[in-house]
Amino acid sequence: MKRLITFLLALILFTLPGWNITADAQGDELVLSLSSVEASPGDTIELVVSIESNPGIAGMQFGFEYDNSKLELLEGEPTGGLGGLANFVTQYVWANFGDTTYTGEIFKLSFKVKDNISEGGLTEVGITGAIVGNWAQEVLPYQIKPGGVNILIKHNLERVEAKSATCTEAGNITYWKCTDCGKLFRDGEGKEEIDAQSIVLPSLGHNAGHFAAVDPTCQDTGNIEYWYCDRC
Repeated sequence: MKRLITFLLALILFTLPGWNITADAQGDELVLSLSSVEASPGDTIELVVSIESNPGIAGMQFGFEYDNSKLELLEGEPTGGLGGLANFVTQYVWANFGDTTYTGEIFKLSFKVKDNISEGGLTEVGITGAIVGNWAQEVLPYQIKPGGVNILIKHNLERVEAKSATCTEAGNITYWKCTDCGKLFRDGEGKEEIDAQSIVLPSLGHNAGHFAAVDPTCQDTGNIEYWYCDRC
């Protein structure tokens, strides 16, 4: 049923009297934007598609691109703000009998952040293959503002106490280590990752003073030439 509805909507978009997809409109560009959120592995999140600077539109379709190794698309749902008819299978398709200048939310995407992610950071979600038209034989220019999911990895952090360097052995600063993935951090909240070299305090080396040989006498002992470290 959904595929039939999508087909009918697409048929409306490209065959309605008055909409010639070979003509280009002039003027302000419509903006399609996606929201951004923060989430952790295993979370279910929602991204919102919105319209800004709408000069008046009567039909539109677009798809989405995202990293499916990190995100699983659960569903997409038109919000109804535009009016007209809308549907989503693999693309968002919308048509209206006349122009609307509505601005605001038009569509919501639900994703699950996959559980097996070890690298955090921003995963971009974009809009692709968009076609936007009005009721006056014009295809409208547009801009895309991608959104995404900032994936936060929860580390099990264990504090490692500082150890002073000696003449012959390196020491270390205080740091935190994740017992799951082995990553190192300068702080206990896991915000500043550091590498293994950054935690090391180099060995100091000996602070040796030179003592010359002294010959023994009848009353005093002597000594050979030697060096003495006053640190260790």
